[in-house]
Amino acid sequence: MSSCARLDSFVAILQDPIAESAFLENDQAKEIAYMVDNAYRFERVLDLIPRVERPFQLLDIGPTPFTLLLKRLFPHYDIGALDRTPHLAARFRAAGIELRTWDLDNERPPYDEASFDLVLFTEVLEHVFAPPSEVLNGIRRIMRPGGRLILSVPNFAALHKRIRLLLGQSPLPHPDEQMKKGWIHGHGHLHEYTMAEIVSIVERVGFRVASRRHLRPRALHTLRRDSRPLPSRLVRATYHAAQGLWPSFGTEMMLECVN
Repeated sequence: MSSCARLDSFVAILQDPIAESAFLENDQAKEIAYMVDNAYRFERVLDLIPRVERPFQLLDIGPTPFTLLLKRLFPHYDIGALDRTPHLAARFRAAGIELRTWDLDNERPPYDEASFDLVLFTEVLEHVFAPPSEVLNGIRRIMRPGGRLILSVPNFAALHKRIRLLLGQSPLPHPDEQMKKGWIHGHGHLHEYTMAEIVSIVERVGFRVASRRHLRPRALHTLRRDSRPLPSRLVRATYHAAQGLWPSFGTEMMLECVN
């Protein structure tokens, strides 16, 4: 089964009513929309995860329901999760995933050195109010020699952000929304990166970049699965198709890094 088909099947499961369960942003509908909107990223992550029969330790930092899918697909893997709050802990525990809390802004990851074969750190670094080199050094400490980090961040040079700058507008959402206090998932986007910038940071920390690529939602996926009205879907699909002509205009950037 392809990564796309696996994600579609899992999203269908998420649509079943769940009594007394915690959801992303405390809203089941928003959680499902998040999984659909970010399917292109999750598919790429799935493609990068090694398939091995031996014991394998995987850590997902900033977990989502995608973490639950990983446990379904790789039940023999020892999968852990790190989040700012224990909001999803009971739901993860029921699936056999231990969730620990971590203040990314001020603390080191709460694991021993060389604990993990693979760390997922996707769409989190831009939310952290701490020097990225310090955060990545802490992650590298808990990775085994030869272990891999899958890192993704928003692309500050994405096409729509370039257009907004040309129009004299900020490419980021309003700072009152990004820096608000008390949000269950922490801050909004405090800093976004270009490809050259994020590669420079991870290499300075000591990682070797094995692969890098720009990501974007697929136009056909937007047309078929997006819940927005048809005119909005057509505009978005056209935009994503245009991004495909210039990969560096993609929405996100994903790096596979070797310790």
